[in-house]
Amino acid sequence: PDIIDDGESGILTRPGQPSEITRAIEYFIDKPKERKSFGQKLQIKVEKEFSLEQMIKKTINLYK
Repeated sequence: PDIIDDGESGILTRPGQPSEITRAIEYFIDKPKERKSFGQKLQIKVEKEFSLEQMIKKTINLYK
């Protein structure tokens, strides 16, 4: 949930709910355009918010 924006860059499922995971997998199998779009959005977010520089800043702020 820290990385995925549900419905924007992925599909979040509740722990212990295999039927939700199954539906999410089926969704991406059936919709390759959405799969690609979600992947691109997630890549942009990860590169922006979880870059080495950002992680160093967050770690320094945590120790402060």
